[in-house]
Order: sequence, then C-alpha cells, then structure tokens
Amino acid sequence: MSKKFYTSIARYYDLIFKAAPVQAEFIDAHILGGCAGKSALEIGCGTGNLCRQLAQKFDHVAALDLDEEMLEIARQKATSSNRKIDFIRVDMLDFGQHFVTQTFDAVICFGNTLVHLDSPGQFEIFFQQARQRLQSGGRLFVQIVNYDRALRQKLPQLPVIENEQIRFERYYSYNAERNKITFKTVLTLKEEARQIENEVELYPLLKNEMEAMLQSAGFRKNSFYGAFSGEPWHAESMPLISVSAVS
Repeated sequence: MSKKFYTSIARYYDLIFKAAPVQAEFIDAHILGGCAGKSALEIGCGTGNLCRQLAQKFDHVAALDLDEEMLEIARQKATSSNRKIDFIRVDMLDFGQHFVTQTFDAVICFGNTLVHLDSPGQFEIFFQQARQRLQSGGRLFVQIVNYDRALRQKLPQLPVIENEQIRFERYYSYNAERNKITFKTVLTLKEEARQIENEVELYPLLKNEMEAMLQSAGFRKNSFYGAFSGEPWHAESMPLISVSAVS
C-alpha cells in the first residue's frame, strides 16, 4: 500500500468521510447476545470514527492502521471523547502475530481497506489470521466495493464526494491482464484552492472469490449484504458487505 496515499490526506480525511453510526449498529445487530462484555478489533481504523462508536458498545476495542498520521488523529479524538481504545501501528497482514495471545468477539475491516492487499495469497493469509483471532461464536465483518458490478459495468469512477470544504474525485482504471485496478483520487481543498492527487493499485476481489477464501479459512457460515441497513447483496449493490461466523 502506498504510504503517501493516506498520509497526504490524513488532515482532511474527516471532511471526506463522515462518521456513519449505521455501521456500528450493523455490527451490534450481528453479535450474538449483544456487545456488552465483549471485545472488537478494527483493521484499517483511519482517523478512528468507527472504533470510537464501537467503544460505546464493546467493553474493549483495539484499532490498527499502517498510517501513523491517521493513527495520531484517531488517538486525539479518542482522548477527547474519553473512550479507551488501544491504537496500534501494524500492517493488516501481520495483525495475527501482534495479537498472538489475544482473541476477539468481532474483527472488522471496513472502508474498502481489504483490497489494498496484493494477491489471492495475501487475502488467504488475512482470513486465516482473522479466523485464528476470533473467539468461538465470533464474527468477521468486511466491507469492500462490489467489484462484480464495477468490472461488469467497466465503472470509470466512484461517486464524487463534495461539500463546502472539499471535492473528492475517485477514478478507476482496470488492467485485465494484471487483474488490478489503478485507483486515482483528486482531493480539491476549496479554501486553499489546491489539489492533492494520489494513485494506488487495488485488487478487485469478487464475491465468489471471497466466499471461497472464507470457507477455506474455516468460516462455514457467510452472509452477504448490499447495505448496512441489512439489505441482501445483489448484482447492482454498491458495496459488498460480508459477515462470517466462527463455527
């Protein structure tokens, strides 16, 4: 993953992506017996919006990210809200080694974070680590773009995010030979009258691929959704959201 990609927009991240309480509510609804007395791990926490909401539901929350500037913002926000969260800088391929003696009731990876991994082999490592770090009855939550739809429609870009402060454009360019998407973003800072451009490669993980990898890792019950409202996944869904249970 390109470190510059997120470091360069860390200060403006909360202007682009607002907190979405529906995500925490979705997780809460899928935890057997509720979240009280339980623990959660968020992978790719960014500036900490989701993990702060999770800390209001779970007794213990750990959150990891690879970008130190994102983590520092997340730490400051958690301190100001008096929420105890353990923030750790670690690659999402190595989190299993960091939490060797610790398990969780929920492992969460939202925000299209997962597809920054480079290959099917890396996805398999991630899912295996998630399986090992979940307690019996635990849940793995993943949210990515619906790449079945994106590739079928040859989607050139994702919806533009715009408000009074920023305009955030997101472009996709698919290389079929390499099976990679070049993801280019243009962040316009309106008051400063300047732009920040970034580019990174993504792996377009398809639903059937994900399901096969989850089953191979030991997740026998996998449900797929097309929105955090609980709508079932379908071919035209914008996201692909999975909830996988440890048997």
